This record gives sequence, structure tokens and C-alpha cells, in this order.
Amino acid sequence: YWFAAACVDASGQYDPSNVTTFGPVTTAGGLNDGIAPSMILGTVAEDVPEDEGGRIEVTWDINEEEDCSFYTVYALPASSWQPPSTVDGWPVAEIIPDCSVNEVIIDSLGSSPLQDGVTYWIGVVASDDWGNSNVNSVMVVDATPEADQEGSANAPDRVEGLVAWDHPEDDGTKIDIVWNRSTAPDFSHYTVWVSDYPLNDLSGLSGVCTNDPSSCNLIVVDQRQIGGILQLQMTIEEAMYGNSVDSLEISPIVPDIPLYVAVTVHDIKGNVFLTGLDDHISIVTPVDNRGDITPPDRLVAPILEDRLGDDGDGMFVTFQESMASDLYEYLIFADVVPFSDASNMNPVAVIKRSSQLPITIEELSDGRSLAPSIMTWVTVVPVDSSGNAWLTNLRTSSIALVDENSLDPGLHLPEITGVRGYWDSSGSQIDITWDLSQDPQVQSYRVFVSLDPFEDVRNATQVSSMVDGSSKEVMGNLLILNGFDGEPLDNTLSYWVVVVAYDGEVNRLAVDPLQILPWSESSFGSSEDGGGEEGASWIEQLMSGDMNTLIALLSALMILAGAALFIRPRKDSAPQPWEMGALEVELEEQMMRESSGLTGEEEFGLDDLEISSDSFGEEPDSPSVIYDGMGEDAMVQPIGGEYTGVMREASAEVADELLGIEDDGELDIDDLDDLADGLDLEDLDDLAEGLDDDDDLDPSIIDDII
Repeated sequence: YWFAAACVDASGQYDPSNVTTFGPVTTAGGLNDGIAPSMILGTVAEDVPEDEGGRIEVTWDINEEEDCSFYTVYALPASSWQPPSTVDGWPVAEIIPDCSVNEVIIDSLGSSPLQDGVTYWIGVVASDDWGNSNVNSVMVVDATPEADQEGSANAPDRVEGLVAWDHPEDDGTKIDIVWNRSTAPDFSHYTVWVSDYPLNDLSGLSGVCTNDPSSCNLIVVDQRQIGGILQLQMTIEEAMYGNSVDSLEISPIVPDIPLYVAVTVHDIKGNVFLTGLDDHISIVTPVDNRGDITPPDRLVAPILEDRLGDDGDGMFVTFQESMASDLYEYLIFADVVPFSDASNMNPVAVIKRSSQLPITIEELSDGRSLAPSIMTWVTVVPVDSSGNAWLTNLRTSSIALVDENSLDPGLHLPEITGVRGYWDSSGSQIDITWDLSQDPQVQSYRVFVSLDPFEDVRNATQVSSMVDGSSKEVMGNLLILNGFDGEPLDNTLSYWVVVVAYDGEVNRLAVDPLQILPWSESSFGSSEDGGGEEGASWIEQLMSGDMNTLIALLSALMILAGAALFIRPRKDSAPQPWEMGALEVELEEQMMRESSGLTGEEEFGLDDLEISSDSFGEEPDSPSVIYDGMGEDAMVQPIGGEYTGVMREASAEVADELLGIEDDGELDIDDLDDLADGLDLEDLDDLAEGLDDDDDLDPSIIDDII
């Protein structure tokens, strides 16, 4: 901490620009051991390159001691060739209140800037919580600042984020201002200007006030920022009033007179922008807030924007800032039903007038969280420093939030087909292949793996291939996976794999993964003991020819089955009438002649035959034999008429003769006995001896039989 002391008179007045400051002061605990931190080593000092001069960059090794509290950088113009080892009594160039920092750029010794071409001795000293330090044992180095831009002047950027407003709850004699810190590397100080005279061009006024800033009531701030806050804020009580530069006079702020406010940024060489400040000034009207009952004007409807990449539970609110000089804050209201009156609603957020836009909200006025696909209405109400605000006849905007996490940003990309995965012969890695896409949107492929089934790639792990190194963007159509989650693959587990297209920005989320079974299950002919060829998948065995025997066996079985279906024996059955040849026809004619009592030379006459049809008689023709499937009462339907007569049955002897059945009579067992008794075995022996072994059997008789 740094402290300042000022003299105050009996009326409570003091001069804030004439104070005594001291520090740093640190808070300490425990006992003071009286031991200073060790000497800082590794100190290096160099001129800052490509600048306008007057700056030296200093670096050193970090002090790792637990009670190290801050560093002090000392500097002094060199007075000899050999630097000393003590910095006792030297000016302080910079104090770094953080022992984890090991670099700084110095540009002054106290209030005096460094001079180009002058060599300076520089040393860094560490101090502990109790302020113990050793200034008599210091590593001192030297450096010389130089201007490297040939005298060209580069002024720091104009200030941003400048806002001025009426000081709340006063009589209209104060204003508050705030602005963003400068990021200029050669920053020196800020100058604050306040006047009722326009300040968009300070070139004329600067010539009058530069020599004596107090005559123009200029406020000089030589700190880039205060603490870790990125904005600087202060309250102003005096301003310059007049109609011209020459007539400006300092006076306490007068209520209801608009004032212009400007802040300029200066570097260590005095460079500054004094013109072109139209967009870098603020206008404020001080107001006597005592008894103020007039609220700021209502705002136009805000601009609502869905927060991308979320679950539809947040939005950004941007609104036109109020022009009321006594504005103090903004209230934001939100609900899922249209409204114009917020009198009975609680604000979602209370925003200070200096807050940066847009504002993020995640709740409704009733405390419920925002939800996707539900229309939500929002309004912004300005409130002045007296608490006055309009809560009726408000202007609202509406929006329906979207759950982007449930949407698939890669629906425009094609699905990858032909995904295949199989273990290698050793069961230590998985080869994953797929069909290359011809879609020009596809730049590469991403492969996701999980030990459990998944439908969203966000529930799986993106993997890289040993072919592509550590890159997870696969350009070809092969990925060799030899590990998962930092561990070797376990070939006793199933892995779920999917390949998605990637267009350089997004990929598909919704997928249908491929299951790769454990190595022992997915390999053809594998066994639990892991012996033999179980490591090779059936695809590898097929490609290597190890399954040729099985293929030949299956082919032979298929040929035999086809032959059995094509070549089948015919059933023994009597020939149908239309299947009989000429011999059978002649035999049938002879039997008909005999049954009719005709001699061999007599012919059938028309008078001898009883033939009838629809034209010649009452009885139609009927078949002379009984065909297969024809019963005793079978009827024959004549052509063009109905059969009404009785069908004549065929003779059984004729049928037997046509079918080749010989009638040997009934065979009696007694006849068999007589036949056996009459058989002489000696005659059979004589018959066998009479056979000549040299007699060859003529095979032609077999051909005739066949």
C-alpha cells in the first residue's frame, strides 16, 4: 500500500495536488526475522528497440523465497567505468509489488525522464514482508536508452470509454468521470480537461495551459491504472467557464450548465493527440438533485441476442444509453409473457451507468432460469441518482432462445459410409477404414471412439492415428488405433467407433457408431487360449488363402445338392394311355376284336359299334379302360352335351395284360413244398460242372437288357 498525507485547515480544505506520499507498506504476520531476501541474480538491462528513446527494459531471476514481498528497481547515471555493488541512496525507478514478476520497463528516475545517450547503472533488490532488504549487495548492470525511430513522434492512442455524469445526491456542483486505461508502452500521464467551452480541439488551449496546468485547472494523473482496475474514475468539482480560450476562468461547477470533458494521453516524450477528439469527449449537465422527482426518459426497446454455444439459457442485452446527466443505473426486467408495466416485478440485473455493453442475463424477473424455445420479453429502465424511474408504458423486445447444444451444426456434411474396423493379427491394434467422400465441403475426417454405445460424438473421445502422428484431423481413409485414453487397447473389450466428416469448422454430432467386437470374438477360428491363428481375422484368412479347403468343401456340397434336385428317379407306374407305343395299340385292338367275336380278317363296322354323340345318339363315347385316378363311378363329360348313361367297365384281364401283369394264379404253400421236393441237388452239381470257365460272358446281353 501507498499512503498520502495532506494538511487540512480549520474549514476542512486541503490541496490534493500537494501531498506527501510514502510506501510501499506491506501487511506482515508472525515475527520479524530481520533477514533480508537473497541477492537478485541474472539482472539484464537493455534499450527498448524501435521506440522513441528514453526507455530501458530490465529483467532478472525470480526470487523463490516464501517471504518475498516486492522488488525495487534502482537507477543512477553512471559515473565511472566500473559499476558499484551497492544501491544505497539511489533514486527509485520502479517498484514491482509482486515477486512472481521478473521484468519491467523504466523511463524515469522519480519525476525525471531518462535521457537518450546517457548510461545508467541499474540494480534490483528484493524485500520481504517486514521491509527487510539488502541494498549493499546488489548485482548492478548498465544500459543506455536510444531513439530508434529517427525522431518520428508516435503519440499514444486517444482515450476510450470516457463517460461523464452528474454526481448523485448533491446540489449540482460535482460531476463524475470514468475512462479506460491506456495501453501505450511509453505511457507517461493523463490530463483531464473540463470546461463549458468545446474541447474537441485542444491545440489552442494547450498552448495556454501547458506552462501552468493549475491555471487551467488541469488534473494530471501519472498512473496508468490504480490497482488491478482497468478503468480510472474520479469526481470533479471545478471547471473552466468562458466564451473563448483567452477568457476561460476557473470556477466551481454551476448546476444546469452543460460541460465538456476530455482526457488526453501523453507519452514520456510528450507526444499527445490534441485534435480529432469529437468521438473522445463526453458532455454532462450537473443537476441539483435535492427534491428531484423527474425520472429519466424511457428508453427504446433493447436489442436482444441469443448467446451462442449454450443450452438456450442465456442472452445478451444491448440498449441505447440514457442521455440524462443524473443517470445513476439501469434496471433490466424479463418475463415469458408480454408486459409494459414493471411496477410489481423484480429486476433481473442492476447495471451501473459505466458498465460495458452488452449485458448477459440468465434469469427471469421471478427468479426462474431462461429456457430455450420459449418467447421472452425484456425491457431496460434508466434510474437517476434520486431513484426516479418510469415503470409503466415500457418498450420491450422479445426473443426465443435456441439450445445450440442439442442442434447438430454438421448436418450439411455427408455421412461417411463403408466404415470398417478389425483387429490386426496380434490383437494389439485396430485398423479403421472408410470410403472417401467426394463432397467438396469435406476437408478431413475425425474419428471418435468409446467403450460404450453413443449417439453423440461429444460423449466419445476423438482419437488420432499413429499414421498421422498427434494430429486428430485424418486426411486419408485409414486410422490405425493402438491406444485409447492413454492406455494400450484391451482386446477383451468391445470398442464403438464412428468416422465423421470435418469441414474445417464443425463436424456431425449425431452418429450411429460401429461396434468392434473383442479380438477373440471377431477373429475367425479364435480360441480362448490364444494359440495358433486366432489372431487373424476371417477377412485376413480369406485373403491369404487359408480358407481354400473350406471353400472347396462348400462348393462340392452345393454341386451335389443341385445334382440331386435335377437328376431324380422316376416312380414305377403303369403307362398312361397317351404314353403307350404302337405295340400296345395293336394289342388293345386285338383284344377288342376278340371280345367282339370278330375273326382275323373282319373289320369293325359302323353298325357293330355303338357310338353316340350329341349328333348321332343319346349315349356319348366312354373310355374302354380305367385311367389312373378314375373310380368306379367316374363320369366323362362329352363335348357339347351332358352324360346321362351308365359307363361300361373295362375287363380286368385286358387291364392286366395292358399293364404287363401275369396271372399265375394264387401261389399255395403246398405247391412250394412240392417244388422243393422235386429239386435234385445232384442235377445242380452236374449243371455246375458242365460250365466252362473259359466261356466268356458276352456283355452285349447286358447292353440289350439296359
